[in-house]
Amino acid sequence: TGPRGRGKPFLGGGEGKEVFRANGAILASLREFEKMHVDTWCQEQESTGAEKLKHNLLRREENGPFPFLRVNFDPGLVCLLREVKYFLMLKIDVPESAMNIFVKHETYRQ
Repeated sequence: TGPRGRGKPFLGGGEGKEVFRANGAILASLREFEKMHVDTWCQEQESTGAEKLKHNLLRREENGPFPFLRVNFDPGLVCLLREVKYFLMLKIDVPESAMNIFVKHETYRQ
C-alpha cells in the first residue's frame, strides 16, 4: 500500500513502471558515456604514457649567474598516475601499458 496504508503502491502502477523505464534509459546512457570516455582515455594514454617516461628526469637550467638542475617530471605523468589510481578504485579496466607505469608509482614519487 501507499503512504500510511492509503491508496495503491506508487511503483506498482503505470507511473512506477515509467520511472523504472526512465531510470534504465538514464543508466544505459551513463554507462555508454563512461565507456566512451574511458576508451578515449585508454587510446590517448597508450600513445603518450610511455613517451613521457623517455624525457630526461633532470634538466640543466643555465639562466642566471648560477646554473642548477631542475626536476623535469612531466605533469601529464602525474595526471596519468592519479587517473590510473582512481580507475582501479572504481574497478575500471586499465590498459597494460598504464599498469606497467603505475606499478612503479612509488619509485617515481621518490
